Amino acid sequence: MKPNIPVPADLSGDDLIDALVAGQLSANTRRAYQRDAIEFLEFVGLQKPTDLAAVTTGQIELYRNQLMKAGAAKATVNRKLSVVRRLFERAMAEGWVSRNPATLVRGLRADPESNTSGLTLRQARELLASIDVNELPGRRDHCLLFLMMRTGIRRSEAAGILMGDFEHREGHTTLIVRGKGNKKRIAKISPEVMRCCREWLAASGRKPSSRTALFVALKKTQKGYAVASETPLTADSIWKIVLKRVREAGLEAHITPHSLRHTFVTLALDGGAPLHKVQYAAGHADPRTTERYHRQKENLDDNAVDYVRI
Repeated sequence: MKPNIPVPADLSGDDLIDALVAGQLSANTRRAYQRDAIEFLEFVGLQKPTDLAAVTTGQIELYRNQLMKAGAAKATVNRKLSVVRRLFERAMAEGWVSRNPATLVRGLRADPESNTSGLTLRQARELLASIDVNELPGRRDHCLLFLMMRTGIRRSEAAGILMGDFEHREGHTTLIVRGKGNKKRIAKISPEVMRCCREWLAASGRKPSSRTALFVALKKTQKGYAVASETPLTADSIWKIVLKRVREAGLEAHITPHSLRHTFVTLALDGGAPLHKVQYAAGHADPRTTERYHRQKENLDDNAVDYVRI
């Protein structure tokens, strides 16, 4: 075990967080790690990295339990615990602490069925049909939602699409998707989706280049007209767009950007797509993750109750 070394007196919790996120390639991962690390350090009242040596397993369990009481999803709790473990691992590597009390804290077992609400085929069509594509905001948002539901990409992945990410392979249009951990996968783009993208680009009045962001923020002219800016949409702005369009469509279901991903997986499996193909398209490392999206609906469509005749 690496012995503790003297820590400069002016070293702060921010320095520890910087050390934690330094090795992460993805900007989204760095931001998520930073948020979770700050939350934990504030919870235990850490002022400097050496204070970690006094943190106990019981405190980390209390942090986990508080997250659960606050209604955090199991996956969220497990992610935050993972960041805490990595925080101590990094502190050990730097010689600031000699042990990792987080290794003794158990995570939560994921639910066998996903709790995310998805859209039915009818609802998905209603959502798209409710958007006025004659206006520039509607043209952009229709294209964004259509692309997300037809490919299953995450909102962070949609925010990062550049025109240079579109390619032609073996007679098909494809999109290079940069997923979690900066891992790349290839998404097939249907002619309908590609046509929608071209129409949005044409309406935006921008000249596309390989570094042009597909989805950008809009700004108002002095006359009140919306025009396209050169500022790419962020994952947070996509969240707001989805909630706005779902509300305007009058859909009562609790729908988030992740619900559009859920919709893609469910509709693909319903349509007969093999599990392994849906797993790759969604960028799931584990097929069990893909199965969780579909298991609840599949169980209700062919349930044991249906076989009982009294």
